[in-house]
Amino acid sequence: MSEVLAESPTEDTAVDGYAWIVDLDVAHDESGVGRNSAGATGGVPELVERLRAGDAYDGPTDGYEVEYFRLDDERGQPLFEGRIVGSYYAFEPLQDFGFSNGADEILYLRGGGWVRS
Repeated sequence: MSEVLAESPTEDTAVDGYAWIVDLDVAHDESGVGRNSAGATGGVPELVERLRAGDAYDGPTDGYEVEYFRLDDERGQPLFEGRIVGSYYAFEPLQDFGFSNGADEILYLRGGGWVRS
Protein backbone atom coordinates (compact mmCIF):
# COMPACT_ATOMS: atom_id res chain seq x y z
CA MET A 1 0.00 0.00 0.00
CA SER A 2 1.51 3.33 -0.98
CA GLU A 3 1.28 6.52 1.01
CA VAL A 4 -0.78 9.33 -0.50
CA LEU A 5 1.10 12.63 -0.43
CA ALA A 6 -0.04 15.46 -2.63
CA GLU A 7 2.59 18.06 -1.78
CA SER A 8 5.18 18.29 0.96
CA PRO A 9 4.54 20.94 3.58
CA THR A 10 6.94 23.80 4.05
CA GLU A 11 9.23 23.53 7.08
CA ASP A 12 7.55 26.38 8.96
CA THR A 13 4.03 24.87 8.65
CA ALA A 14 4.86 21.15 8.81
CA VAL A 15 2.68 19.05 11.09
CA ASP A 16 3.13 15.30 11.05
CA GLY A 17 0.03 13.17 10.60
CA TYR A 18 -3.35 13.64 9.01
CA ALA A 19 -6.79 15.08 9.70
CA TRP A 20 -10.23 14.30 8.30
CA ILE A 21 -13.69 15.74 8.71
CA VAL A 22 -17.13 14.43 7.75
CA ASP A 23 -18.92 17.18 5.81
CA LEU A 24 -22.06 15.26 4.90
CA ASP A 25 -24.02 12.51 6.66
CA VAL A 26 -25.98 11.25 3.66
CA ALA A 27 -28.51 9.11 5.57
CA HIS A 28 -29.29 11.86 8.08
CA ASP A 29 -29.64 14.50 5.37
CA GLU A 30 -32.07 12.30 3.43
CA SER A 31 -34.23 11.22 6.38
CA GLY A 32 -33.65 13.83 9.07
CA VAL A 33 -33.78 10.96 11.57
CA GLY A 34 -31.08 9.89 13.99
CA ARG A 35 -27.73 11.32 14.91
CA ASN A 36 -26.09 13.67 12.42
CA SER A 37 -22.41 12.74 12.11
CA ALA A 38 -21.49 15.77 9.99
CA GLY A 39 -18.63 17.49 11.75
CA ALA A 40 -17.07 14.28 13.09
CA THR A 41 -13.27 14.50 12.93
CA GLY A 42 -10.15 12.45 13.45
CA GLY A 43 -6.42 12.79 13.35
CA VAL A 44 -3.99 15.37 14.67
CA PRO A 45 -5.94 18.06 16.59
CA GLU A 46 -3.91 20.95 15.13
CA LEU A 47 -4.60 19.77 11.56
CA VAL A 48 -8.26 19.08 12.40
CA GLU A 49 -8.68 22.69 13.53
CA ARG A 50 -6.97 24.03 10.41
CA LEU A 51 -9.14 21.80 8.21
CA ARG A 52 -12.29 22.80 10.12
CA ALA A 53 -11.40 26.50 9.76
CA GLY A 54 -10.94 26.27 5.98
CA ASP A 55 -13.46 28.27 3.99
CA ALA A 56 -13.19 26.09 0.88
CA TYR A 57 -13.00 22.37 0.29
CA ASP A 58 -10.17 22.66 -2.22
CA GLY A 59 -6.68 24.01 -1.95
CA PRO A 60 -3.63 23.47 0.19
CA THR A 61 -3.74 23.11 3.94
CA ASP A 62 -0.26 23.27 5.45
CA GLY A 63 1.19 22.57 2.02
CA TYR A 64 -0.84 19.39 1.49
CA GLU A 65 -3.72 19.17 -0.98
CA VAL A 66 -7.12 18.52 0.55
CA GLU A 67 -8.80 15.40 -0.86
CA TYR A 68 -12.47 14.42 -0.82
CA PHE A 69 -13.45 10.98 0.45
CA ARG A 70 -16.70 9.02 0.59
CA LEU A 71 -17.58 6.16 2.92
CA ASP A 72 -19.99 3.55 1.50
CA ASP A 73 -21.86 0.64 3.04
CA GLU A 74 -21.60 -2.98 1.86
CA ARG A 75 -24.17 -2.34 -0.91
CA GLY A 76 -22.14 0.58 -2.28
CA GLN A 77 -24.57 3.17 -0.90
CA PRO A 78 -22.89 6.41 0.20
CA LEU A 79 -23.09 7.06 3.95
CA PHE A 80 -20.67 9.94 4.55
CA GLU A 81 -18.61 12.42 2.56
CA GLY A 82 -15.69 14.43 3.84
CA ARG A 83 -12.20 15.79 3.40
CA ILE A 84 -8.76 14.58 4.44
CA VAL A 85 -5.37 16.27 4.49
CA GLY A 86 -1.83 15.43 5.54
CA SER A 87 0.31 12.33 5.38
CA TYR A 88 -1.95 9.27 5.27
CA TYR A 89 -2.31 5.81 3.76
CA ALA A 90 -5.91 6.25 2.45
CA PHE A 91 -7.92 4.17 4.94
CA GLU A 92 -7.77 6.35 8.07
CA PRO A 93 -11.35 7.75 7.91
CA LEU A 94 -12.70 4.24 7.36
CA GLN A 95 -10.69 2.79 10.23
CA ASP A 96 -11.15 5.73 12.63
CA PHE A 97 -14.86 6.31 11.97
CA GLY A 98 -16.44 4.38 9.11
CA PHE A 99 -16.35 0.77 10.31
CA SER A 100 -18.08 1.66 13.58
CA ASN A 101 -20.74 3.65 11.68
CA GLY A 102 -21.79 1.09 9.07
CA ALA A 103 -19.27 1.80 6.30
CA ASP A 104 -17.02 -0.83 4.79
CA GLU A 105 -15.40 0.95 1.85
CA ILE A 106 -13.66 4.27 1.21
CA LEU A 107 -13.48 6.03 -2.14
CA TYR A 108 -11.66 9.19 -3.21
CA LEU A 109 -12.76 11.82 -5.72
CA ARG A 110 -10.22 11.69 -8.53
CA GLY A 111 -10.57 12.76 -12.14
CA GLY A 112 -14.18 13.78 -11.65
CA GLY A 113 -15.35 10.42 -10.24
CA TRP A 114 -15.26 8.30 -7.08
CA VAL A 115 -12.52 5.64 -7.16
CA ARG A 116 -11.44 2.95 -4.72
CA SER A 117 -8.09 3.37 -3.00
